[in-house]
Amino acid sequence: MPDFNEPQPDMILFKTEAGTRRQHASPQEIYLVIEVSDTTVKYDSEKKLLAYENARIPEYWIVDVPAKAVRVFRLNQGKKYQEPNSDLLSAEHLAAKKAWRKSRAALPMAEKVKILEKLRARNREFRAVRLRMARGLLNRIEKKRDKRSRT
Repeated sequence: MPDFNEPQPDMILFKTEAGTRRQHASPQEIYLVIEVSDTTVKYDSEKKLLAYENARIPEYWIVDVPAKAVRVFRLNQGKKYQEPNSDLLSAEHLAAKKAWRKSRAALPMAEKVKILEKLRARNREFRAVRLRMARGLLNRIEKKRDKRSRT
């Protein structure tokens, strides 16, 4: 990212080594950028999204305070941001999905049902974790906003 076009995100998750230097972390050292948007939702979801996408930041979250929502964008294979479904996929989940596709015709119906139930349970777990994370983040933001309005 050019120095003159360097956004200042609200939160960054970067490689440990990057935080020990005196300069900013480079885009290659950043895992996640989070923007907390109270009045800047449009700017964050258009201009900043493109800036982070062009810098190839792997994941970008927009915490939309007025909507009480968290939008998650991840780089896809074509290096473009994609807003995935609300499923967070683990390696185990992907392996189970692959096994399901591969052996669909060969498995007895009881086995297919077991695999489907496992996939559905895993999806519910990941959705719950993501919702707890988003709610916790929104609660912290609201507490900070309340503190500021009292002072």
